[in-house]
Amino acid sequence: NGSRVELKGMLADREAASYARPHRLLGFIEARLGLNIDAAEDLEKSVAISPNASTYYTLGTVLGKLKKRQEALGAFESSIKIDKDHSDSWLGAGVAYYDMKNYAQAIRCLKKYISLADDSSEQLAYKTLGEAYFERAELDAAAVYLKRAAFLTDDAGELADIYYTLGNVIFETGDLTSGARYYGLAMENKPDYAVVLKELAASHLASGRDDRAEGIRSALAAHERSGK
Repeated sequence: NGSRVELKGMLADREAASYARPHRLLGFIEARLGLNIDAAEDLEKSVAISPNASTYYTLGTVLGKLKKRQEALGAFESSIKIDKDHSDSWLGAGVAYYDMKNYAQAIRCLKKYISLADDSSEQLAYKTLGEAYFERAELDAAAVYLKRAAFLTDDAGELADIYYTLGNVIFETGDLTSGARYYGLAMENKPDYAVVLKELAASHLASGRDDRAEGIRSALAAHERSGK
């Protein structure tokens, strides 16, 4: 907060306000403090004076948090135009495209991110990539990337979400036994999924998909027997 006050005081000077650096530093501080509206304003002033890949990336993340997806995507793409190897901007663009339901572009950006980040790739990239492939009914690819995301995930709630999606993917392939196993893992990590799966089983039953309803019921029964 002290640094923020100091920078704001500096920017009261017209000459200082004409330079990108103080706006950039102030925007970075405000972003860390969660002051996203203020951060966006200062970061936009900074890139207007001197375009910079890292500044555009941070602006994109801030705009994303403000639910301004189109503007966030624009910032990420501006970052990539300046530095095509700015891996985090490819990740940001991929997630933004996914949120906007442009799955083909999401896949393109996320795969580029993974190629740049390699072993340092974030779990979010694999998870979002798997979900994008699932939305396009490319089930084998979806399963591959979701399993990779699960391998990289320690958080039980996040892991449960991935396993649930994996269950849906595997069910779509017709392998009901393996799909039920992933549903079981989802409930093991987040017991609340039992309610979701009971509703899903009822939906399958109402639609005449008795085999899928039975597969989910087997997972529910196994979960109840485990006492978890």
